[in-house]
Amino acid sequence: MKKGLIIVLILCLLLSLTFVFANWFSDLFGKITGEVISTKNEKNELAYEDKEVFLVSDMDWKDVLQLVPVTTWTGDENWCQKGYGTAEDVCVYPTLIYHEESVSSLSKMDDENTGGCNY
Repeated sequence: MKKGLIIVLILCLLLSLTFVFANWFSDLFGKITGEVISTKNEKNELAYEDKEVFLVSDMDWKDVLQLVPVTTWTGDENWCQKGYGTAEDVCVYPTLIYHEESVSSLSKMDDENTGGCNY
């Protein structure tokens, strides 16, 4: 029992050190491989065009949420699209969330609206 508690404490300590020294690993990796790992979330300017609009279906709410950091963020990029009435450091791109109705629900709505009568 005592041995198990010590092992758990050691694991917790190691995990906490991992979070504290996360940059240490990327620095070490960079020194070994010669590659630089960016810890910043940088946007790729080539992926954004003037008057860009992002379309997403509302079928899965997670898809909509995943698009938010792609279309709206704060940063010091001078190439991004600025919104009307937004702060100078906010980049915004329009997002259209569309909804599709199934054929059966559309015909059901028609029946409800016409009282079942076809004119």
